[in-house]
Amino acid sequence: MDSRRDRDGRTDPPRAFCYVTTHQHSRAILGAMSQGAGAPMVGPGALQPFGDVIVYGRLRGCDRIIREADQAGRDWLYIDRGYLRASRDTDYSGYFRATWNHLQGDGTGTPNFARLRALGVTIRPWRADGHHILVCPPGDVYAGLSGFDAAGWRDEVTAKLAQHSDRPVRVREKPRDGARNVPLAQDLIDCWAVVAHSSNVAVDALLLGVPVFVTDRCGARRCSETDLAKIESPRMPDDRESWAATLAAQQWTLEEMRSGLAWRELQEQRGA
Repeated sequence: MDSRRDRDGRTDPPRAFCYVTTHQHSRAILGAMSQGAGAPMVGPGALQPFGDVIVYGRLRGCDRIIREADQAGRDWLYIDRGYLRASRDTDYSGYFRATWNHLQGDGTGTPNFARLRALGVTIRPWRADGHHILVCPPGDVYAGLSGFDAAGWRDEVTAKLAQHSDRPVRVREKPRDGARNVPLAQDLIDCWAVVAHSSNVAVDALLLGVPVFVTDRCGARRCSETDLAKIESPRMPDDRESWAATLAAQQWTLEEMRSGLAWRELQEQRGA
């Protein structure tokens, strides 16, 4: 399914390429998307002379391919773990987000309420109280690829919070290899608000009724605040169900990628 043939038997060139690395996740996930999108799998060593770019993750040359696609004015599709019911490393049984020309969506788009109901996601009422602020810095690798320092981000955020609030700050660092954090729900007990860069922790917090502040584009952006000076009066919008249904419409299973459903819906989203 690498190309299409017209009535005269001529073969059209592929409309997209999957840039597959040596990592097993890249091979498994892009293998499914390749099949459904009719996009040949190539290595990330060089940008192909034409076609959309499809990558999973940013490591092993993918970040460079994304930059080259941007510079060439080409559309690129970024795939990573889903917003809701994300896939696990062990069996790829969950969902993966896919976003045109960004690392994440921002929570806007067309909601799919039936898809949200099928996920069985619970949206808890907003909490009216709380004590501490939970700061969730990005990992060092992600920050480095994005051109900033994770520790510097953490220090800048905590300094700004101290200017506008007397609440205690708890920092939830990205776990190192082999380490594990306490469950997020435990850190959110008696939590006033979460501050994150673009972590999916922000999505989880919003679903649990905890207000969120973010400092970059991410899936939680639509229902979050960005101005840390407003830490004592966080946003609590009333459209979280529509927001969650929008995220549900922007993620797919491997089988939905393999069948072509994901690619068809992504074409509609690109043209919206």
